[in-house]
Amino acid sequence: MRYAKRIFNFILKNNKFYIVIIVVLLLIVIFQWMVPGYYDYNQISTLVYCDKNPSDQHRYLLFPMVTIVFDGGLGNQLFEVFSLLGLALKLNRTAIFNSEDWILHSKLNLLREQVPQVAERVISIPIEIPESSRFIYSPACCHFQFSPLLSCEQSKYLVIDGHYFQSHKYFSSIETSIRKWLNPPQEEEKLLKKMIRRKDEFRFKICVHIRRGDFLTDSQHAGTASNFTIRAVDHLYTQHPGLVYLFSNDPGWVREKIAAHLDYQSDVKVMETSEAIKDLYFAQIHCDAVLITAPSSTFGWWLGYLSKNQSSVYYRDIQETEDMVKHQMVEEDFFPSTWKKLGMSQNGLIISK
Repeated sequence: MRYAKRIFNFILKNNKFYIVIIVVLLLIVIFQWMVPGYYDYNQISTLVYCDKNPSDQHRYLLFPMVTIVFDGGLGNQLFEVFSLLGLALKLNRTAIFNSEDWILHSKLNLLREQVPQVAERVISIPIEIPESSRFIYSPACCHFQFSPLLSCEQSKYLVIDGHYFQSHKYFSSIETSIRKWLNPPQEEEKLLKKMIRRKDEFRFKICVHIRRGDFLTDSQHAGTASNFTIRAVDHLYTQHPGLVYLFSNDPGWVREKIAAHLDYQSDVKVMETSEAIKDLYFAQIHCDAVLITAPSSTFGWWLGYLSKNQSSVYYRDIQETEDMVKHQMVEEDFFPSTWKKLGMSQNGLIISK
């Protein structure tokens, strides 16, 4: 009885503390109830099989869209969406977003704002679990995978459960459409043309993509190295004297470590844009050559892919870097065959590979 009385008195003296604890617990429960979790694609059967008798029902294709769900940048999202559209065409299916995936739909703003003409190509509808099949891909980012089994799988909803889909081979059949969808609007094109002085209009323009930021800390990617970049820019400028545009997410570092060490500084401009899509617009209108200095950068890849001359896109040999992506990359699947690989010898010479 004495101990029970002590406990009761303790609770009375500390009732504010316990009220706070109860309120916090209630808030946690309410938050978990209101905020949806990640959609569980594991509930979909992986029993994929080939049926030679084609179904007459309309069929759909979807990805879990991990680059959107986990807030990937525009370069990553473009790879995944265009791969979805390219595979849907190949499989005679309609590309869709799963409208029951609430987290996916809460994170479509980047795509809708930057490239609305692309986002609208993918409709959103709910999927029906009993009429769905799931095909699991290797988690590697950068190589092309295609199973003939997918062509004769007749499920109404086919989920290809993979990651990133970073190969141009997924969307080679819609390349012309991609370039059309990503064309700058007429007003934007006028502004872009005004960025170049009239006397510089016909000079050769080298666009250099430099990636720093999270590439320095994520333990997966290798950021741009200044020594390679300076020498590679010199190499291209010697071949094609003109203007050099440096694109980067770290302009201060670029000015200090790159631009200040180039002997033709009057021909060099560090580019600062507020929206990623505007850099891609610039590449289409002005870039005669593109140099990708961080070889696993998907945004650098898109600068090259959308530039004017596909035989003048250069990228650093990823095998010369500490970039961990090289262990899951098939280079001929990631880099188009017309692009040129550059390396650097021990004495600092830039060499073609």
